[in-house]
Amino acid sequence: MKQIRVLAQYYVDLMVKLGLVRFSLLLASALVVLAMVVQMAVTMLLRGEVESIDVVRSIFFAC
Repeated sequence: MKQIRVLAQYYVDLMVKLGLVRFSLLLASALVVLAMVVQMAVTMLLRGEVESIDVVRSIFFAC
């Protein structure tokens, strides 16, 4: 429970420090990167290679 409280406080402190707009852009960027990594990992596992169209698809999927 204490770990959740520490993470929540870090979240709020970061939001206050960056401001709402920059914080939202940071979170959106993190989601885009996470979607790209997941898409590329799944493609690598299933097909054994990652083509450039797969990267483009993951970028549009995340947005």
